[in-house]
Amino acid sequence: MFHAIIEFDSNAAPVVMEKQWNDSVKYQKHKDGWISMRITVSHLEDLKNEILSWGHRAKVIEPLELKQIILEEIVKMTKLYE
Repeated sequence: MFHAIIEFDSNAAPVVMEKQWNDSVKYQKHKDGWISMRITVSHLEDLKNEILSWGHRAKVIEPLELKQIILEEIVKMTKLYE
């Protein structure tokens, strides 16, 4: 099992909080409107597409392995436009 923390900006936060994730999800609201979402998943790849779908409105805080998965995908995407 993997524990992840993902932050979402104030525009994404309301939609994210309405989404049905899984029973492990917990939210922390921040004064600036951002939220932190804590979630436990069996595979980090399960989160990859979901995180990428939020674009610049989502930021992986941990684990480092998930950050690397997202970064690698962003690098591949960037090369398509060079």
